Order: sequence, then structure tokens, then C-alpha cells
Amino acid sequence: MTIETERNSQAQANPVFMTAKTAICLMAAANIPDASTIVRCLELENRDPLQNMIDPDVILGNALVVETKYRAMCSLIKD
Repeated sequence: MTIETERNSQAQANPVFMTAKTAICLMAAANIPDASTIVRCLELENRDPLQNMIDPDVILGNALVVETKYRAMCSLIKD
């Protein structure tokens, strides 16, 4: 099994995988300490469109979408 096949399987089996991958890539782009090391260890560098997400407005928009998704999920779970 290739790393890419394994990643696709993880993304399908675990809905948190894509959010975690997005978060660590954005943290690396924001120069948060040790985030780049984690990206390299997980072999995520230069493999995703997230690596090109450098515009602050795009990053903010993505963060708002993720926050909205989680608030909606939490509301549904509570109901």
C-alpha cells in the first residue's frame, strides 16, 4: 500500500483526518513552532492544495467554514 493510498483510506475512514491535516498544514504556513516538523514527519509537504493556501483571507475563510461545521455538528449532537 502506498502512502497516498493509505492517506485516502484514512480520510475515508476517519472524518477528522482531513481536518487535522488541514490544521497542521495551516499551522506550518503560519510558522507555528514544530508544525513544519510534523508536516515533514507525516510527509504532507507539497502534496496538497493546502500548501498553496497563503492568502490570509483564504485561510480565515477556511477557518470560518471549519468552525461553522463543528458548531453545527455539536448542535446536532446535543439535539
